[in-house]
Amino acid sequence: MNTSRRDKINTRYAFHDINAKVTHIFSEKSRADINLYSGNDLLKVNNKAYSYSSELSNIDKFNLQWGNFTASVNWKYIFSHKLFANFTGVYTHNRSKFDYLSEERLGYIEGLDGAIIKIQNNHSTINDFGYRMEFDYRPNTWNHIRFGSNYMRHIFMPQNFYSKYDNTANNEQTDRIKSQYKSNKFTLYAEDDISLGSRLKLNGGIHYTMFGIAGTKYHSIEPRAAMNIKLCDNVSFKVSYTEMSQFMHQLSATYLNLPTDYWVPSTEKITPMRSRQYSAGIYSRLPYNIRLSIEGFYKTMNNLIEYNGDNQLNPSADNWEENVRTGRGKAYGAEADISYSNGKTSVDASYTLSWSKRFFPDFHQSWYPDKFDNRHKFSINLSHKFSDRIDAYASWNFHSGNRMTIPTQKVEAPVIPPVTENQDPNEGMMVYEAPNNISLPAYHRLDLGINFRKTTKRGFERIWNVSLYNAYCRMNPLYATVTQKEDGSFVGKAYGVFPIIPSFSYTLKF
Repeated sequence: MNTSRRDKINTRYAFHDINAKVTHIFSEKSRADINLYSGNDLLKVNNKAYSYSSELSNIDKFNLQWGNFTASVNWKYIFSHKLFANFTGVYTHNRSKFDYLSEERLGYIEGLDGAIIKIQNNHSTINDFGYRMEFDYRPNTWNHIRFGSNYMRHIFMPQNFYSKYDNTANNEQTDRIKSQYKSNKFTLYAEDDISLGSRLKLNGGIHYTMFGIAGTKYHSIEPRAAMNIKLCDNVSFKVSYTEMSQFMHQLSATYLNLPTDYWVPSTEKITPMRSRQYSAGIYSRLPYNIRLSIEGFYKTMNNLIEYNGDNQLNPSADNWEENVRTGRGKAYGAEADISYSNGKTSVDASYTLSWSKRFFPDFHQSWYPDKFDNRHKFSINLSHKFSDRIDAYASWNFHSGNRMTIPTQKVEAPVIPPVTENQDPNEGMMVYEAPNNISLPAYHRLDLGINFRKTTKRGFERIWNVSLYNAYCRMNPLYATVTQKEDGSFVGKAYGVFPIIPSFSYTLKF
């Protein structure tokens, strides 16, 4: 039979970002504003394959959408020249949607006539609503106190899954999974900036958080402290210590960083993550309007989780607590930043050298690199104001590739009965040296943009923006495949998806 085929692949990517803000000034002491934001990304891939010799065809449709909507109402009030307050009510809706359709038409090959259809729909959402109260108090010239309270109601739906499989024998199979979690998070905080003379500044603060879900409550006290010493007129030294807790966990089943990952809350079985970070740095002002800073950091993390999703893009989030491992993490490195500005032209460049490692004793007996262990990161941003009406910018970003796991060898292994129907008795065993043992190719891209500004007859500011994402069309790797060569060695191939993308936006300030 002639198996020659012709394939047709159509890929579409689109996105939008919409911001709106309305401000009303009641008086010199009171003003309010309403903020709205909507953002959405869309990726569609249609793959059609046809056989030249028959009516056999395969159709695969992949639809991925993700985005969020945010609405907030703010009221700012000045009680006195010493006390200022900001009250905010907020609602956010975060969503991701993954739909997949596979249709295999069998034509008239070997007497078969019909189709095998597979449909999968997977939706994930997070709805948050709550308030923020922020107070800014300056009792004297050497004290600056900030304190407040936050509350957030979280409604997690990590997975609303539906699948249908229908073959030529009309054996239809359907599957549904739906999970939901509701939680409450309440926070109190206070911090004080203290100036002791002209050369020494101290900052001390504390955050208290109560997180409740399904009858379980967690209490977290998070101290923060920092000290800034002015060594001379243009050089200062800063050290800081911070503790933080995170009550949301990301369930990632693959090495890919896609919005198909699930976000779930801490539960009775899965405790919150906890981190401690130490940092120190030198900050200086050099001649010719140049600023230079060098900072080092060391961070430890406890109660991290790794999800065993069998490397599927959309594994089941049902009973996810039984499919996670608990471990520790650490990250350390240094960052250098240099910037220049003369009023019209601004340049900022930064370089980071860092390590990020994980230790999960139930999975691997020693420390191994995290999948986002990007050794080198470099960015440079340039902006120039040609006139009051035209300004342009350019941004170049580079980082070492994310990491993934590939086998290092294949060895012959005895088959232990019983042998399954589809198992090859002579099949060998893949040997993995360590998790995340290779790096994908480096990621880099150039973004360009220009703004055209104009003041309308009514005094409104109108801004048109034209930009290019990934201006030189670098096909940065999104995923990779691994195959074994005839000599037994393994080779990987990376695939990119997003090419150069033009966009435009319109802003009206009134």
